[in-house]
Amino acid sequence: MDKCFYSYREGWSFPVNAQDAGEALATIQQRQGKIVPANVVESAKPEDSPLHPAFEWDDTRAGEKYRESQARILILAIRKVDPDMQADEAPRIAFLHVRDVSLVESVGDEADDSRPARMGAYYPSELVRSRVDMWERAVADLAGYVKGTSRRVAELSALAKTETQRSQITRVRRHVVAAEAAIARLG
Repeated sequence: MDKCFYSYREGWSFPVNAQDAGEALATIQQRQGKIVPANVVESAKPEDSPLHPAFEWDDTRAGEKYRESQARILILAIRKVDPDMQADEAPRIAFLHVRDVSLVESVGDEADDSRPARMGAYYPSELVRSRVDMWERAVADLAGYVKGTSRRVAELSALAKTETQRSQITRVRRHVVAAEAAIARLG
């Protein structure tokens, strides 16, 4: 198996080496089949864990849910670096969040399509790309995010006071509509 190389998303940093963090997250995924923030936090609790420094352990400042939020940010910041990539290519996201459809369906109408529920887990991006069911869920999540963005653009459009503001929002709206059309073609 080829060695994976990891970096952080441009402009992001953590008190943990990106390679160590990426390898630790990959190990969690290999052992458990998926990555969920609670398991990342649990894995990071031992002081000798490579992920330990990425979290606030002072319970007077942060609780378990805050550390899970820190875990989500860390997971999303990890990029996979292809040693054969061209100089102008950017590293790819290493892990993607995919909702568990059965859990979302059990919530029913309480789920807001614009912000897909956090019920699910993070998986290696190559796995999501290779599995039709995961790919379809990832595209559905993207459609939900864009739908939420569309609503937000409409709200801002109603608030625009100047012609410049209205013009800017109109340009954004065109891009959002184009994104919605492109996503519809993916499905």
